[in-house]
Order: sequence, then C-alpha cells, then structure tokens
Amino acid sequence: MVAGILNAGDLTMVNCNLRNHTAGTSGGAVQNTGRLTLIRCWIDKNKVKSGGGPATGGGAINNDEPGVVVATNCTFSNNVCSKGGFGGAIRSASSGGVWLDHCTIAFGDSRESTPGGGGIATVGAGVTHMDNSIIVGSVNGGDLFGPLVSDRGHNVLGSIEGALITGSTDGDIVGVDAASVIEPTLEHNGAFGRTHALVPGSPALDAAAMDPALDPATDGRDMPRDVNGASDIGAFEEQQPLGANAVTNGSFEGSLSGWSAAGDDDARLALATDGMAGAGAAHVAQKHAAHAAFGLEDKHPLLKSTVAGARYRFSALVRSSASHGQAWLQLNEVHGEHHTQTV
Repeated sequence: MVAGILNAGDLTMVNCNLRNHTAGTSGGAVQNTGRLTLIRCWIDKNKVKSGGGPATGGGAINNDEPGVVVATNCTFSNNVCSKGGFGGAIRSASSGGVWLDHCTIAFGDSRESTPGGGGIATVGAGVTHMDNSIIVGSVNGGDLFGPLVSDRGHNVLGSIEGALITGSTDGDIVGVDAASVIEPTLEHNGAFGRTHALVPGSPALDAAAMDPALDPATDGRDMPRDVNGASDIGAFEEQQPLGANAVTNGSFEGSLSGWSAAGDDDARLALATDGMAGAGAAHVAQKHAAHAAFGLEDKHPLLKSTVAGARYRFSALVRSSASHGQAWLQLNEVHGEHHTQTV
C-alpha cells in the first residue's frame, strides 16, 4: 500500500485537496524525495496504518532525502500516523527541509501518548522551518517533535514537549488550546477550498510577521491578506474585525439561563456531565426512542443588527452519542414581529 502521490521530481500543486489516502508505513498522502511545492492546498484525513519508530510516519506527507517541501497558505487537518510512528501530519527526515509559511496544522495524531509529533516530527537529518503558522490540537503525541527553526517567528503552537525550537521566537505564542485559536471544523468559509476559520479573540488575529517582500498577498482561500492593518497567522485571513461574542447566551459555563430545549415535547436539557466534550457544553436528549427532531434554542432577547450589511459568524460543535443522525445550525431572521426567513 503506497501513498496517494509518489514524487521524486518537481511537483507544484495549487488549490488542491488530498484526502482519505492511506499508506503502509509512511506518507499517507504524499511520499516525497523530490521538490514538492504546495500553495493554497488543504490536506485532510490521511493516514499511515502500520509500522513504528522514527523511520515511519507522516500521515499526510513523508519527506525523505533529498526531498524539499515548501508549503504556503496550506491547511493540514486530522491526519494520522500509526501507533509508534512519528509525525501525524508531516514527517520531516530530509536535510533539504520542510518550509512552512502561513500554514495551519490541526488535530493531528501520532497515536502515542509520548511525544511523537502529532503535527510535525523532525527526525534524523531532517530540517523544518516554520513561520506565521498555527500548529495546535494534536490528539496524541504533542504538536511538535524534534528540532524546528523559526526564521521570522510569529507562530501559534500547542504542545512543544519533545521539540527544540531555534532561531527567532519573536511573536511565538506557545501552549495554547486549539479551541481558543481556530474553529474545529474545516469549512469553505465563503470561498473555494477549506480552512479552519479563526475564532473571535484568537491570538492569531493580526499577529503575523509583516514583510511585503516575503508575505503572500492572499490567504488559503485566495482572499486578501492585511485586511485589518496586519496579517493573521495561519492559512485563514479574517476579512472583517471580529468583536466580542454578540450572542446573548454565548456558552453554558455553569448555567443554562437563556436556553431551552426545542422541537420534541419530550426533549430534555441539562448541563453536560463529566466526560463530554467541551469545557462549557449543554446536553440535549430525547426522552423516548421515536425518531423526531429536537435540539436547543436561544430565548429572547434576540441578536439585533442595527448596521445594514453587517455580517455575523455562527458556529456549533455537535456530537451524537450514537455516532449517527443529522445535526444543523438554523438561524431565524425576524423583522419586527414577523419571521422573514430561515437559513
């Protein structure tokens, strides 16, 4: 079983998606020993299924000698290497190097509780350079492993246990939780391609190193950078200023005030119990086994817009205990006393 792509030449990929590839011991999506250039690509749900030790891994990309990987405005999400392997998303084992600029690497998994680089592992003679990038949310193995070079700094990083970062660490933000940085799901976010949008208050907002001679003019969706006076870190650029959470009942931190169960009359609402995902979460359950729609709704007062053309971002992370069914976010638009539309 081999990777989706075997590259020993000079390959450039622009606006491409590499998804759901599986390899035996290394390079789920790409096994590289040539020159690989990735621009505005999103690479998700790839895996390496067997092997073990530092000679195996790279759920998305495995870069072996004399390979060179240059990735700009790319998103790596939910890539996995086998238990005992290194680099859930990227295994960097070539002196030619892996070079990342304005990339987002999220929710990788090296299937080991000990550091193995759920995001990136640099092993052997490997060299890894990262700038203006987000690497967070690895399920196992920490986010980084081995030596990494930060040339211009301004990276947002999760767990770096087992990693050695050298170069300029100016502007680096370390030890952050993914939920405080990015949205948990890959979305189109208003344009072609998929990215993890930044959440309101994200430390990545307007925090990138600025150099017009070096920085890409657009983000991972080919939308403009430097919209609000400074570029964002990662593959996604927010196109308008994000203020504080404008929803009256923005979370469930210790209280369900302002929320009610919706739909089925037997639906029950309670604060989430221990073991459920989310530091502040609500649990909505149907009392009977009948198939019926039920959910959660925000009580009055409604979110009011007084600015013509104002845009809002709504998001919800929903999980079914039975791992099936459908979930959606429904917004009701009201003008005066009249319901005008549901989106």
